[in-house]
Amino acid sequence: CLCVTGVFLLLLHGSSPPLDAEGGKEQAAAAGGGGRNEEPMVLAEVEEAPLPPGNARVAFLFIARNRLPLDLVWDAFFRGDNEGRFSIFVHSRPGFVLTRATTRSRFFYNRQVNNSVQVDWGEASMIEAERILLSHALKDPFNERFVFVSDRK
Repeated sequence: CLCVTGVFLLLLHGSSPPLDAEGGKEQAAAAGGGGRNEEPMVLAEVEEAPLPPGNARVAFLFIARNRLPLDLVWDAFFRGDNEGRFSIFVHSRPGFVLTRATTRSRFFYNRQVNNSVQVDWGEASMIEAERILLSHALKDPFNERFVFVSDRK
């Protein structure tokens, strides 16, 4: 199972204007809410947030114990980037190296951080791994958005 944390929210932005009392009741009724004992349901819109022009990139920060289970899926995704809009960083268990023998995607070769720590999924060590990945990604000023992806197995 591959989990993408809530950092994807950094890729999207936007909100709906505040609802006034009448507008909120009308929208809630249209959405199926608005009954006597029900809270009105508020519908939010999410606007697409394209990267600004220039060299801005999205940094994908992978936390994996060793092999990346969906490396071919990510390979297809990254192959579609003809403009260099992504950068890739991988944190794996200390001593593990992504090579032709351990991944089927060339996009992960030489993308590992060199100061990795042993990580237990859901434990505080994950936070340390995220901090390590983020510190490496922040060294590149063109990385403007960040996506954490973790292998949970």
